[in-house]
Amino acid sequence: MLQKKKPRFVLLLIILILTILSFCIEEKKSEIEFYNIDIEKQEEKIPEITLIYYYNPDCPFCRAINPYIYYLDDKFNVDYCNVKSPNNCSKDALMYMMLILNKTGGFAVPTIVLKEKNIVFQGFNSIAYGLEDFIEKEYNYSIRIFVGDKFYRPSQCYTCHIERKINMPKNFTCSNCCHAGTVS
Repeated sequence: MLQKKKPRFVLLLIILILTILSFCIEEKKSEIEFYNIDIEKQEEKIPEITLIYYYNPDCPFCRAINPYIYYLDDKFNVDYCNVKSPNNCSKDALMYMMLILNKTGGFAVPTIVLKEKNIVFQGFNSIAYGLEDFIEKEYNYSIRIFVGDKFYRPSQCYTCHIERKINMPKNFTCSNCCHAGTVS
């Protein structure tokens, strides 16, 4: 009977620690940092990109980046992990969360892990700008949004909205708000 209670206690303790250590961040673009997580390479390689997305529904930076994540979800596999309810997160998501905590001493949202490369992108700017650049360089794949007769990078949309001090895009089916010079 004691054996069954111990795993539950450990899981509850992990959930409590993760909830306490999770915080919402938006780092400065110039301070974007990428770091590798050292874990054993799996023997079986997945040919497609798998992203683990950590978020908190109360985090304003998570809410701002969500449309981009939903857009990526149409192209890649995205494993969602709400840090307020980690018991609903996948085993992989919890494993990476613990690895990040052990390596950095903290955990922030929003965070994306590019699983096949063991690369972590923490904070709005790192995800909005760094992830896009990394996928383009490592996979030779450009994430583009077609607007009118032109293609744009999602980061261009975010930059445009920030510079014009307008709300972040709710989706990436652009209404030409920035590109046509009008704000809708």
